Amino acid sequence: MTLIEKYFALKQIPFFSRIDHEELLLVANVALVRKYNSESPVLEKGADLNRLIVVVEGSIHPIHTPEKAREVIGIEPLVMEEEIGVDLVAGKSGAVCLNISKGHLFTIINEFPSLLTEYLLESEPSE
Repeated sequence: MTLIEKYFALKQIPFFSRIDHEELLLVANVALVRKYNSESPVLEKGADLNRLIVVVEGSIHPIHTPEKAREVIGIEPLVMEEEIGVDLVAGKSGAVCLNISKGHLFTIINEFPSLLTEYLLESEPSE
C-alpha cells in the first residue's frame, strides 16, 4: 500500500477519523502493512502485544467463532499492559492490516487524549 492508500484506509476507521490531516499522515507513514491468508493466525492467547492492529480489509475474529473483532485491535492490552485474552485468526477472505507500534500509539494518545477516552466509552456495554 502506498502512503496515500494507508492514509485513506486509516481515515475510514472511526478511531483515527478525528486526527488532523498532518498527524494522520505521520501515522500512515509509520504503519506497516501485514496481510493474512484465510483463517491464518494473527495473535495467540497470552501473547504480549507490541503493536496496534488496524483491520483495513477483510476481517479478524476469535478462533472458532464467526464474531468479527473490532477494526482496531489491541488498545486495551497495550494501554493496560495485559496479555491477549483470545486466539485471533483472519476471516475466510483473509485480512489486510496496518500495524502501529506501541510507541507510536502512545504518541497518538498523548497528542489526542480524547481518542482513548472516546474509544473506551464506546467499548463499555450499554445497560
